[in-house]
Amino acid sequence: MLLDRTCHEAPPLLGPRGALLLVHSEISWEVTTLRQLREAGLEAEVTDRRFVAFGPVLRSRHPLLQLQGLMQADQNKERLVIIRTETLS
Repeated sequence: MLLDRTCHEAPPLLGPRGALLLVHSEISWEVTTLRQLREAGLEAEVTDRRFVAFGPVLRSRHPLLQLQGLMQADQNKERLVIIRTETLS
């Protein structure tokens, strides 16, 4: 998964006090993202959460996500989380 790879490969790409902002859907398991970033040696925290209307990609995947129990049938918004991460040195 691209998000897993980003979490693991980000530290050497960031300079001292380098920062990375990740914006992703709540269905991407923010707790897992935070854990992976911290395990990679980065400080990480959720800085904001927002509900937004589904875009074209999520609208097209809605039936599958509903079958997987990740979305409700009448759901038309998703919660995005913004994660800020920084190098420790």
